Amino acid sequence: MTERTHPTQQDEHLRRAVGPTDAGHQLLRLIAHRLRTDRSGDPMRKGTREALALRYAENRFGINTATARAAEAAFLALAPRVTDPITRGEYALLLDQAIRSAR
Repeated sequence: MTERTHPTQQDEHLRRAVGPTDAGHQLLRLIAHRLRTDRSGDPMRKGTREALALRYAENRFGINTATARAAEAAFLALAPRVTDPITRGEYALLLDQAIRSAR
């Protein structure tokens, strides 16, 4: 197996078509929807924020691709940190605010 040190042609096309900030906004919308519709009354945790960022980035842009890593980083930069006790639904509202303020 060869080690990938350069993006594949598909990665490069995705990177050019969808910039990291656009990808971060896509993830904000997708994850906010997920948090609103799936167990919205459960507590939101720091690990949940990070796990969802990785999962949704890799589902959308490919496993261990440069585009997925950039999208994950963009989401984490745009999404507020989880510091206080908060529910998943309340955190979804914060993500909605982040989407509006990033425009």
